[in-house]
Amino acid sequence: MRIWYHNVLGGERAAATVSGDQVTIGRDDRNSLVLNSPLIADRAIVLKNQPTGWKIIALGVNGCEIGGVPLRAGEHSLLRHGDKVRLFPFILEFELQTTTPGGASGATASAAPAWALDQAAKLVQKLHARLLREVDAASFERAQREGGDALLRLEHCIDSLSHAMHVGTRPRDPLTQFIAGQGLRGILIDQLIADADRPGSPWLNRDSAWNHLASAVAEREHDVEELRLQLVEDLDLDAVDQLTQRLNLVEQHYWEQWLQLGPTLYHELITYLARRTIKKQIKDIVFGYGPLEDLVRLPDVTEVMVVGSQSIFIEKNGVIESSGRRFISDEVTQSIIERIVAQVGRRIDKSQPVVDARLVDGSRVHAIIPPLAPDGPCLTIRRFPRRLTIDDLLRGQAINREAVDFLRAAVLTKACILVTGGTGSGKTTLLNCLASWIPTSERVVTIEDTTELDLQHGHVVRLEARLPNAEGAGAYTTRDLVRQSLRMRPDRIVVGECRGPEALDMLQAMNTGHRGCLTTVHANSPQDVITRLETLVQMASPLPLEAIHRQIGAAIDLIVHIERHGDQRRVSSIAEVAFDRRRALGVTIRELFHLDPTQPAAGLQPTGRLPSFAGELLESGWFQLDGFQLHSQEPRHVVVS
Repeated sequence: MRIWYHNVLGGERAAATVSGDQVTIGRDDRNSLVLNSPLIADRAIVLKNQPTGWKIIALGVNGCEIGGVPLRAGEHSLLRHGDKVRLFPFILEFELQTTTPGGASGATASAAPAWALDQAAKLVQKLHARLLREVDAASFERAQREGGDALLRLEHCIDSLSHAMHVGTRPRDPLTQFIAGQGLRGILIDQLIADADRPGSPWLNRDSAWNHLASAVAEREHDVEELRLQLVEDLDLDAVDQLTQRLNLVEQHYWEQWLQLGPTLYHELITYLARRTIKKQIKDIVFGYGPLEDLVRLPDVTEVMVVGSQSIFIEKNGVIESSGRRFISDEVTQSIIERIVAQVGRRIDKSQPVVDARLVDGSRVHAIIPPLAPDGPCLTIRRFPRRLTIDDLLRGQAINREAVDFLRAAVLTKACILVTGGTGSGKTTLLNCLASWIPTSERVVTIEDTTELDLQHGHVVRLEARLPNAEGAGAYTTRDLVRQSLRMRPDRIVVGECRGPEALDMLQAMNTGHRGCLTTVHANSPQDVITRLETLVQMASPLPLEAIHRQIGAAIDLIVHIERHGDQRRVSSIAEVAFDRRRALGVTIRELFHLDPTQPAAGLQPTGRLPSFAGELLESGWFQLDGFQLHSQEPRHVVVS
């Protein structure tokens, strides 16, 4: 990094080159850059290199100014190439080498430069604001509904505004180059997804008129396609078969290739690509999902989290990371949230500021807006690109074959099973796998707050809880539905999650002849489940602990605990539950399979203890004792009191 600095009270402009992922500036001699002035704090500014770019943090009492915007002590902001920072009496200007933490230079970095993402977002924001002043609402509606000439006029208007704002007029400008590269990357990814022939989804199969480029120029589109094919060859995408592998190659190496390819293209093509990209981004905001439009199409993105307009995070392969995207304003963020929840006939406004809904592809959407979210609208989209099967869990080493055989036999012999784990540990996925073993001849009633289970049985009754309306009436809770399900002659009751007083009704159902019930509970360990159930049951009725423990011991047969180990989810324990008559208040948790946390790759190991219902399993013919050969030194059991 090169820093130019100038004392406005006197002195020549000078420069200093500093290195490292953390740079400090101040009066003290131990700083990376020393500014000799009594008006400067000993440590006035610190710069930190992060995956999203350089962050500047003001430490001095008087703070500083970045781009004319005050930055008070303790506040931070994104630092961009060419930014001027006023730290009286000094003015500093930064020449950033876009790097990733650890020192990889921007020429080989896999991510797009943070300054370019920020500048492009600001440009789109200005264009969008001017477009709203130039075009009336009726024209937008016609373009969205009809396409054709109405859409062409809208795109020509965007072109004119882009030209007036000098977008693409300087093809060698770094921002224009970046926007053009951003557009070509999107075209490449869209074609990879289309070639994979993925099944229908509301995110993918929206063959709306506005999705098409009405102002496309055939000659330029031919050149764009040639560029795409060249990138497929340069990135060696045909060498791998899986879509996720191809997308990983694009993510890791695209910008490196673009930095070599972009400067060699003729000016008209760069301008065309940049304007094409701007038109798509503007139409995404006006008609689609804005910056989420591309994220929700990626099969390896399992969760999208919007925090106000400035931050969009995603989960990929079990790891949460910044997407580098942002909305242009809180108003646009809320408008797009309204558009998403409207797909399922829901609304969100100040009178109803929270929505929890399921889209037609099974994606779960949770939105919360001001005044409940004072920092701006928040949105969480949990996607289920493909429902995982037990074979997928076996391949991913989340569980082993011996445990699978045991659990299958337990489900078939109508054991009542509780799946436990933390948030995002995979409880619902495992519950869905267990429920898939229920014989197709049985009548299954599923009860959920938001439908996520995907049972392929012919005789399934799906019930979904309903929130109260604006007047506070019309609510149907999970507990209400559990009670109703008992009158529906169910062979099995499957509850997506017990998180309230419905836990008492579930225990009573299990104890009154409704065997084979399945449900999930949030808990950190099998032992914590008992305490958790005590709390949930007492939300329904102030029963004594002894009565609750007797209900638990008589109702629940097995606890299957799943948790995260790094970026993997693994079943860490399978335990039997029984009431211990030798203790006044005690439930015994007898662990049947155990995962050694120090050696998770070894998988679940039997503890040598047989379940009390082993005779039923053997008589059913679905289970053999081979899977219970002792691998640990002694049986494990815990008494919870």
